[in-house]
Amino acid sequence: MQIKNLILSALLGITTTDSFAQGLANDPRDAQAQQQGYYSQPYAFVQAQGGLNTTLASGNVMKPTFSIAGGYMFSQAIGLRLHINGMNSKNGFENVAGKYQFKYINTNLDLMVNLTNLGKKPSGPFNVYFVAGAGLAYCWNNDEFAIIASKGVIKEDISNAWINKTHKDLISHSIRAGLLFDYDIMKNVSVGAEFDFNNLSDRFDSKYSGSNDWMATGQVSVTYKFGHKAYGSNKSSTNIIRRSK
Repeated sequence: MQIKNLILSALLGITTTDSFAQGLANDPRDAQAQQQGYYSQPYAFVQAQGGLNTTLASGNVMKPTFSIAGGYMFSQAIGLRLHINGMNSKNGFENVAGKYQFKYINTNLDLMVNLTNLGKKPSGPFNVYFVAGAGLAYCWNNDEFAIIASKGVIKEDISNAWINKTHKDLISHSIRAGLLFDYDIMKNVSVGAEFDFNNLSDRFDSKYSGSNDWMATGQVSVTYKFGHKAYGSNKSSTNIIRRSK
């Protein structure tokens, strides 16, 4: 009786293993990895971006902006990114001559969701990511605003501006949401475009409106991906079974 049970258990184990092997063989991600020689996820990445920003306020103009970032995609759909963006922001007033610019750095920890990879089947070289994050922004060098304010010609409320000795610089919250469109041009390199809206302190543009300010950024990006696992490094008993058949 014991021998019979052992034989049945062995047969059940072989059947289960073979079913598992067949399941992996039919997995589109495994098939893609076999074709290209490596698994597309997980991977680490570094990213460089450049483009324009605007605070969406009256009298504002677009200014160049740049970003650097690093992160990790834990799966084909979910990743995290540390993103640092900054340079200059420029603004002005209606019916007041002169524009003013100041410097800023905006740092965010972003959740990245690959919308085109939410299903089981990989999307291919083109990917769309939803980006959502939070962090802090630091602003300084608001001297041009101080010069305009000293002339007494500004009719808008600037009582909350960061120009005096007590509030010479500004630290603000930063909450972000946006989309990144990305295209793989080779295994390790992709190019894309990202568009974000950043919610910031009402004091960011030195005007007081009673509601938070918004800054929009549009940037092109180059991303270098590394840490891909080679297909051969993920050999399993299922591969051994397939080769033995």
